[in-house]
Amino acid sequence: MALGTYAPKVDELVAMSAAGQEESVPALERGRSLYLNRCTHCHRLYDITRLERIGFRTALERMEKKAELSDNELESILGYLEAVSSFSAARAKEPEGH
Repeated sequence: MALGTYAPKVDELVAMSAAGQEESVPALERGRSLYLNRCTHCHRLYDITRLERIGFRTALERMEKKAELSDNELESILGYLEAVSSFSAARAKEPEGH
């Protein structure tokens, strides 16, 4: 599995911050770490665009209790997923060859 497809590194997100993400690098790093380490206890990493269709908050709230996530942890993961979504949307708009 290409980890960058399912959990892009924060430096990639920051480089593509044209989408206006206000998240700080440490906050994104924390969200990514939680996503990689807590969410994978029960399932594989999902294609974030798939989660986007049902809504990040809805998906996380369904898993919050089972994953024993605090409200702050949920918000960190949510911030990361939203940044990835913005990154993916910006990448999709790039002309081919870039």
